[in-house]
Amino acid sequence: KQVHGDHVLYVDASWKGRGFYDYDTAVDDTDALFTDEKDVLMATFYADCLPLAIFHPKLKLLGMAHAGWKGTYQNIGASLIKAMQERYGFEPQELWCATGAAIGPCCYQVDESFYRRFLEKYDEADEWFIGAEEGKYRFDNEKANVALLQKVGVKKENISVLGLCTACHDDLFFSYRKGAGRTGRHGLWGALI
Repeated sequence: KQVHGDHVLYVDASWKGRGFYDYDTAVDDTDALFTDEKDVLMATFYADCLPLAIFHPKLKLLGMAHAGWKGTYQNIGASLIKAMQERYGFEPQELWCATGAAIGPCCYQVDESFYRRFLEKYDEADEWFIGAEEGKYRFDNEKANVALLQKVGVKKENISVLGLCTACHDDLFFSYRKGAGRTGRHGLWGALI
């Protein structure tokens, strides 16, 4: 039950089956999950928001986050990494990260107040926007998340970027914006094996 927040939850075998057959049993108010246990299949869902996957190859840790603009603003990627670090103690440069399909700046127009909100919080935020018509901007959520991952210490060469826009590729992915709110969800599924 994702809420566009930054709550992170560790899951183990005791969480298996939650939300699989019935939405009422899904994990409440959580936008990022991580595990160190094999055969625990995690799933997060999207329809324009950015899927983030974070993996520690030596410690065998897997994390997944749902980074819509609100999650990005709250820096959910860093929250996920911090929660993983608190439990296992490692350096962020040891991580491998990947993004999935999300609405791109080609289709994600925002207003001046949205733009200003990010500029007030993040010094480098101006690089995440492209000017459009007067008072309008195009937001690159994927670029923002990559920059925020690097800011906490993930190496640029350890971040794989998919770069596919959900609105441009609505034959492959769901897009909340393109569907005017009437759409399905695609998922990011991950497990350690």
